[in-house]
Amino acid sequence: MKFLNQLFGETAVALVLIVLLVCFINPLDWWMTDAVHMTLLGLVAAFFAIFAMFIWRESVSDEREQLHRFIAARLAYTAGGMILLVGTVLQAMAHAIDPWLPAALAGMVFAKILGRVYARKLY
Repeated sequence: MKFLNQLFGETAVALVLIVLLVCFINPLDWWMTDAVHMTLLGLVAAFFAIFAMFIWRESVSDEREQLHRFIAARLAYTAGGMILLVGTVLQAMAHAIDPWLPAALAGMVFAKILGRVYARKLY
């Protein structure tokens, strides 16, 4: 029961975060007033913080759950890296690179290296 509550809570927060991010991008050009934009920005930050708390407080009870967690983390890391890389390549072809894209990709790679070093020293 605890697992279902955690999964539903985490899934619901993740879905709300995705919807807020899509609205923040404003794909159909429906709105872009400063008040709506700043409200969405605050909601995105709040829901990401809640989502991060779910991930950080995640506990594992056996090896199978640990494996599932590793697979999900690897898939998320790879997807994030690929999205940032494609964005960097597309912007490079347009000769207008936003420095945040390669900086975010470099930050992901650096965090992965630091995480591996920390894990080796910890365990």
